[in-house]
Amino acid sequence: MCFVNVIATESIGANYLLNCDNLVQLLLNILLEEKGDTPLRQNALGSLQKFSLHRKPQTIMIGGGIIKWIVDTLKLVLTN
Repeated sequence: MCFVNVIATESIGANYLLNCDNLVQLLLNILLEEKGDTPLRQNALGSLQKFSLHRKPQTIMIGGGIIKWIVDTLKLVLTN
């Protein structure tokens, strides 16, 4: 997963990776299902953040529940 995050750092790398139809959904599933602040989850989040600059991944993330995840995560941070 770290490899995907590093490749996504460069625009050409992100564009290449986004040719994989299920990658954004896979990363989103990891983010939503992984428990705790693990390296796997951190790299999935980093990759999604970089992909969010593109419209199609934005739509997939929003439809997949990323807004709810962000709100829930912020609530946890602010209440602790």
